Parts: sequence; C-alpha cells; structure tokens
Amino acid sequence: MQMTTDPGRLAVRIMVLALVLMTMSLAGCGKKQIENPYEPTTLAQAVSGESQNKLFKYELSGTKILAVEGKLALLTEGDRMEFLFGDDLSLLTALDSGYKLAVRREWGATPEIYLVLEHVIDGPDTSFVTADDAPVFPSYQNFASFDRSDFTALANELSGMSDADRTSMLRAYGKQGEKVWLEGTLSRGEINGLMSYFVETDLGKYKLDGINTLAELFLKAVLTEGGEIGVAGPMGEVYRRSQQRDTGVTGPMTLEYFRFQNYMITNG
Repeated sequence: MQMTTDPGRLAVRIMVLALVLMTMSLAGCGKKQIENPYEPTTLAQAVSGESQNKLFKYELSGTKILAVEGKLALLTEGDRMEFLFGDDLSLLTALDSGYKLAVRREWGATPEIYLVLEHVIDGPDTSFVTADDAPVFPSYQNFASFDRSDFTALANELSGMSDADRTSMLRAYGKQGEKVWLEGTLSRGEINGLMSYFVETDLGKYKLDGINTLAELFLKAVLTEGGEIGVAGPMGEVYRRSQQRDTGVTGPMTLEYFRFQNYMITNG
C-alpha cells in the first residue's frame, strides 16, 4: 500500500524535524566542559608570580594547614608560610587527606601578598567560601630586627641564685610588673575551668594572659610545630604556694610579643 501525504503536512513535518535537529545540536553544545580557571600549582608559585595565570587563581594540593583562627589560616609548604583568608574557615579544621584548596592571589600592605579561599574540594564534596570582609592580619616583624633591650632575660638574671633568692626576685619582679623575656615550651590546658596557654621553663610554668585572636593563630601554629617559644611581657605577681601546688603554675605573665620561627609577633 502506498502512503500519500499532502504538501501542507509535509511542510509541517520538515519544520518539526528541523527543530528537533537544532535542539539536539544545542544540547550537544551544553555538554561542553568549561575550562577550569584554577591552575594546579605549589604554594610558592601561587604567591611568587611565577605562574602565568591571568586570573591569579590556583589549585593547591599537598599544602599543609598549619593553624586556623577565625577568618585567617596559616598555610605551609616546605619552608614557605602564607596567609589564607575567608569569611568562614571553620571547614578547614575537619578535612580528609587529599583535599584541594581553590584560591586567588590578592595584594595588600603587610603582608604584601596573601591568598583568598574560594572553595574547598574534599573528596566528592565542594564547599564554597565567601570573602566579603576585608582581612585583618597580625602585626609581625623579623625576629633579628626586634629590640629586646626593654625586657629582662629572666633565665640569665636568675641563673646561679639559690631557690630562696630566686623566689624573692620573682616576687619582686611580679609586684613591679617587670617586663621579662622567657623561653620554654608552649602548652594549652585548663586552669580554674578556663582554657589557657602556658609556657614551661626551667624557672617554672607561667600562664599567658591577654591573648587576642590574631595572636592565637600563631600560638596554634607554635603548638603544631612542637611548642618551642620565646615570650615577652610584664610579669604578674607570683602565686601563693597553695596556688602553685594546686595549679602547677608559678604565676601569670601578660603577653606582649612572642617568637614564632623567624618572626616576632605582636599580641595586640
């Protein structure tokens, strides 16, 4: 049996077929992958300008997150350490191994260059991060250029003294708020129900007071790197013997400066 079609129906069928072909063509275009703007690179290349990425966007893998506090994190790779900024970096504290950080490079004053986090790839999940606020960085300088002449090196001052004379000197320094320099091991723990930082030295264990959130970023990094630290600031009055026995702490010290690697960090 021969099938016949009038001209009008044939024209409609041709138009429908053309629309179907056009739709299929557009659907095929929709599957085209957009080029990834983030260039895989090292931390050093991301901040040094060695990369030719015109968008200044980079994908970091294998970069260690040294510490996170508030809107700032410290990244490290080899002997390189850089700032990372984002409005909420809490997700960085619970990443699986193999994560990737998508960042962009920005310019400021001190530091001159820093990184802004845009998203985190953690296994099959991608989390996006905003950076609406302007970053505020800790104040720091090269340790070699820091003048410690205003601070009494407590270990040198009390060396060779008897225990009784040493205790008397510590009490005198504490009462007058003498500015001292101490070197020891940083730790963090609870005292009287509150979390605090301590420095364990040959002269006793000292509680650090007055720590701000920007300085705490570096204190967390000190703990991560082993805890060795130098601190500077006014001594408080030495605790009574009963307090020292109960807490294991000799006395308080108001933190003004502390050393981390080759940097002197200002607590304030």
